[in-house]
Amino acid sequence: MRDDCVNAGQPVSRNAVSFVLQGLGYVNFPLNDEATAVGLAAAWTANVEALCRVALLEFDAGEKLAVRRWASGGLLDT
Repeated sequence: MRDDCVNAGQPVSRNAVSFVLQGLGYVNFPLNDEATAVGLAAAWTANVEALCRVALLEFDAGEKLAVRRWASGGLLDT
């Protein structure tokens, strides 16, 4: 996966790829041919929200929406 990113002109570290894959695993997202961009965004966003809860981060409604938009890349706005 990392090599595919680099070949596409998006340099990314192995640690970053591992972090994302582990996060998707924590929310039990099945990585298969049926995965969609929206599904990945939803799963990753759920992981980010869980990490924030574990870190005891408190957000007001506007901040929660901003984190959700950031984590999902805007794919969950619709």
